[in-house]
Amino acid sequence: MSKSVRRKTALAALGGSGLAMRSGCPAGADRGGQAAEGPSEQRAPQRSAAACCGGPKKQYLEFLLFFFLVLSLGACKSGERLAKKTEERTKKELLNRLKAQYLDFEWLEAKGKGKLKTEEENLSFSLKMRMRRDSLIWMTFKKVSVEGLRLQISKDRLETLNRQANEYRAEPYGKLEEQLGVSLSLRELQDLLLGNPILLERLDFKLKQDSQYYHLTSPLPKDGQLQLWLDADYRIRKSRIQRTEAEYMTVTFEDYQEVNGKYLAFTKILEAQNAAGKSVYLKIDLKKIELNEPQRMRFKVPDHYEQWINGYKQ
Repeated sequence: MSKSVRRKTALAALGGSGLAMRSGCPAGADRGGQAAEGPSEQRAPQRSAAACCGGPKKQYLEFLLFFFLVLSLGACKSGERLAKKTEERTKKELLNRLKAQYLDFEWLEAKGKGKLKTEEENLSFSLKMRMRRDSLIWMTFKKVSVEGLRLQISKDRLETLNRQANEYRAEPYGKLEEQLGVSLSLRELQDLLLGNPILLERLDFKLKQDSQYYHLTSPLPKDGQLQLWLDADYRIRKSRIQRTEAEYMTVTFEDYQEVNGKYLAFTKILEAQNAAGKSVYLKIDLKKIELNEPQRMRFKVPDHYEQWINGYKQ
């Protein structure tokens, strides 16, 4: 296979990766502009979180969910490595510690790099994310300086531009909530991407602790379970979502850095497996986060792109 063909295959993987947290394929809309084990536990998986490298016509929505989940539950709070021992805390005290690390913004830009490994692919890419509070989420993914995928999410619609397949797809925002298995406003989705704690009031956590970790466990609204491990500095070191015995995902959090007086994990590592036994490894290293500087978020659908609206070819 020639170098150019291999590069195009890798780019197609960026455009069509999948994370089938639930079932269902993506589609289109119209065009628009503008566990009490610790974090060192063995490699984990998750519900449909794995077939991450299909062809360019694969499930774009699932690819997007992949990154949502990787960037979700983002840990907040600074401190050293696991040097301190935990103290006796109530569940309410722990949740209040998490809420105290909430980072708000009006505009946001984040840049970083990622590595993706599956049975079919092993690729590196760069990403850029921009957000305007309560209004828009915009993301691009590039391989070797060539854009593979562009995403845009508003309060009523989720849209993707697959540059390698020359395709535009769109879904109603509700489809995203359906895939995630929980109702989220756009603001909550932005919090999830940034790493702010969400759903703390809506989930029923139970608390256990040992000398190293506070372990919070809660059932998820539709099915499965969420687990969080916090260290003695109240940083989330690991999160795990388990839908079934065979389908689960683990995310570990590293490299905490200060952003406007709060601390966020700039490195996230996801390891997951789906019911078919396919596994995926994804590492995201954020290099830069800027707040409250107005951003341009261009999203123009070329006339020659094939268009899919709500699952139907136009």
